[in-house]
Amino acid sequence: MKLPVYGPRVWLRIALKVLVALIIFDVMFGLLHIADRLTAITIYGRLVPYHTRLVVADSDLGHQVMPLNILLKSHEISRPKGANEFRVVLLGESGIVGAGNSDNTTISAQITAAKETIHGDLIRAYNLGWPTGSVTRDLLIGDASLAYHPDLIVWFVTLGDFRNDNLDLLIEANSRRMTQLTTEFGLTSFPAQTFGHADQSWWSDTFLNQRATVYRWLRWQIYNGLRQPNFRVFPAGIIKQFPVPEDPLIKPDDPIFMPMPGPTWDALTVLPQLTSIPILIVNEPMYIDTTANNNYNVEVSKVAYDEYRATLNRFCAEHHLWCIDIWNAVPPEEYTDSDYHRTPEGQGIIAAAVVQEAQARLGPQVEKK
Repeated sequence: MKLPVYGPRVWLRIALKVLVALIIFDVMFGLLHIADRLTAITIYGRLVPYHTRLVVADSDLGHQVMPLNILLKSHEISRPKGANEFRVVLLGESGIVGAGNSDNTTISAQITAAKETIHGDLIRAYNLGWPTGSVTRDLLIGDASLAYHPDLIVWFVTLGDFRNDNLDLLIEANSRRMTQLTTEFGLTSFPAQTFGHADQSWWSDTFLNQRATVYRWLRWQIYNGLRQPNFRVFPAGIIKQFPVPEDPLIKPDDPIFMPMPGPTWDALTVLPQLTSIPILIVNEPMYIDTTANNNYNVEVSKVAYDEYRATLNRFCAEHHLWCIDIWNAVPPEEYTDSDYHRTPEGQGIIAAAVVQEAQARLGPQVEKK
């Protein structure tokens, strides 16, 4: 049988019909907010276990960058809150994520395993750290975590988190949330000004604009949902193989941190305005090379870091923030491959310090949520 041969006009009509169909599909996709409806579906907690960290052990972090509502639905914080649970959210960078630690030796895991209580409720900690450092990014995660009714947020910070040129990809993926906070609080940091003016119209919800999010959501459900590899465990002492240079990465008067406090510091004052729950800001411990003269480690000079600590102390006092400084609480031998990556013993020191501070401050006063 001979196949029919269509002329140019027929193919033109077919092409136009397909184009119109695609335009209608894209418009309806946006008007009906299909991306939001679709990404609200998750296999976590149903077909596969929840994640205990916000990220999975994957060298390609880019595939894990997506709206926080998707990431949090796959995390164990999505479980219904227990009747006698005191829910604690941990924010911070790779050391808080637990780089080099097994799942049961991270700070959050050790806090939970201690089975300590506040006002009679068992403390259960949730690891919402992200591998890179950014207080602006952590503000977004902290804001998103409020939907899961935490009783306490513990926010770990260090000097590198306050750099003003950090355009973290997770901020870009959550530009709508960044826009809401930037508009409400007048944030002026470089990441807020870059990603804090997102288009909020229906057009931004079209498939054309949401295709990357849909793809990453689908990959998150199938590839990372079924795979769930274990994190590598690092031995102690690797960091000693890297001698401290004369010129550290962060020098005094580095323009990406100056002035101090700078625009990124506003993130610390915004989160307390979004909630009435207590927020504990912790200056995170770091590796200290006792043999170096001018620098504490590969990353920071003594002058720059000492100024940062003094500034953080004043900033907390001026803004009535609850802060503790445990920058040197972990001995140098309890670090692995980085200035902020620690052994299980080192993480245990931090976990104990957090619990002790929370119990001392909140124990007798916290009311049941």
